[in-house]
Amino acid sequence: MGIKKKIKKIKKMKYKKEEKKELEKMEESSDNDALMKNTIIDNLYRPPYNVILDTNFINDCVRKKIDVKDILMEALNANVNIYVTECVFAELENLGRTYRIALNMIKKIEHTRLVCDHKGNYADNCILNRVMMNKIFFVATSDVNLKQRIIKKAKTPILIFRGRKLYSENFHGV
Repeated sequence: MGIKKKIKKIKKMKYKKEEKKELEKMEESSDNDALMKNTIIDNLYRPPYNVILDTNFINDCVRKKIDVKDILMEALNANVNIYVTECVFAELENLGRTYRIALNMIKKIEHTRLVCDHKGNYADNCILNRVMMNKIFFVATSDVNLKQRIIKKAKTPILIFRGRKLYSENFHGV
């Protein structure tokens, strides 16, 4: 091999080493950025936690004979403010007699009713839009499709049932 070729090869190797170092620095900074984002997101959620209830979650609580407020407080280890959108109420009313018990139960517990200003009463879209606009809510749901949409778009903490226990996903504080 000639001297010129060796010099070119050495220059390429140096360039690759520098490139690797830059990539490593970028990866470290991206890891730090991800950690910062998680820290910022976790700082948005402080007790008392704000939880929006979904229709399926309410119905699951009725079927499992579980008190909504107690299970939420137990899962999050803190006080909880419960929010229910008008769309959830409308959906429970439209589902008829089978969901009447769930409707009566939710009316009895202490909650805040969120006013909806959109047309239609599809609760999943309403909850997703509300959570994307205000990053202060947890979402309690048993709906797999809603859970996946929230994870993709809103990156909001989700409360889900596994058996009779309630678990949080996307939340590092619990």
